[in-house]
Amino acid sequence: MSNPTLISTFFLTFLLTIGLFFFIRASVKDRTEKEKIIFQVSKIPLMKQIKTYFEKRSYQIISNKEDEIIFEGIVRPSWFMAIFLSFLSSVGLFCFGLILSFLYQPLTPGFFSLVILSPITGLFYWKKACKAETVTVNFEHNTGETLDKPSCFILTGHRDEIAKFKKSFPLQLNN
Repeated sequence: MSNPTLISTFFLTFLLTIGLFFFIRASVKDRTEKEKIIFQVSKIPLMKQIKTYFEKRSYQIISNKEDEIIFEGIVRPSWFMAIFLSFLSSVGLFCFGLILSFLYQPLTPGFFSLVILSPITGLFYWKKACKAETVTVNFEHNTGETLDKPSCFILTGHRDEIAKFKKSFPLQLNN
């Protein structure tokens, strides 16, 4: 191959490696969101349903005030994601080592040994993804006190947890 082809291939591979690095880093990023939810149910029975729902999902109540409930649970990392990220990093490091071996042939064994570093990606994900996740339910004041008034609250938590909550409670009026 000609030298300009190798240099441009190296540049593209380097850019892909940077993208892979940010993809791996984003796998453990915090994805907390807030969502306002309104139900046509009074506040007290709704609070009991919410407590039961999150306790079934292995969350524990860490604070229970009049208009605010805070739940906490441990999020387990995914074996599939750890293996998948390790596989992606091994392919990326192999490609990077391959391009470097074409450019600097005397150091070829050293470049291919970069693949040995790929399990570090899985360990990084495993350590960072195992964390305590909190879900906060804030009821608005004076809503849902009687049966004719809807209950309105703000749910703050991981976006996947909010989506599962909304699917589990079909009584929702609007957001």
